[in-house]
Amino acid sequence: MRRLFFIIFIMAFMPVYAEAQTSNPDFGEDFDVSITPTNPVKPPKPRTLEADIEAVYSSGIVTIVFNVDLGNAHIEISNYTTGDVWSDSVSGIATLSMLLSGDEGYYVINIYTDEGDYVGEFYL
Repeated sequence: MRRLFFIIFIMAFMPVYAEAQTSNPDFGEDFDVSITPTNPVKPPKPRTLEADIEAVYSSGIVTIVFNVDLGNAHIEISNYTTGDVWSDSVSGIATLSMLLSGDEGYYVINIYTDEGDYVGEFYL
């Protein structure tokens, strides 16, 4: 009898818990995107605490931070699932934010600089 009561109790409150997990639109949306060099012009510098380029995805916006001066940089973000492409350019130490469509898919960030190329990828 206790087991039956316990099962009914769990089944009654399970939909409430599931609704609480999915009702928050920001649940699990913010994350870091790893940006790695693909073909540096110069040999890599000794490892530092801060990466040359950092990227964060948050609520449809990718913010890219250039922590060192890599010269002129051209940034392309592509959603290979939908075919959408966004691009922009910066120079020197800078921060750039790009508004994406927020569509699900496989995204690739390509960064072409005077000091070499960088790439990052993520899924939505």
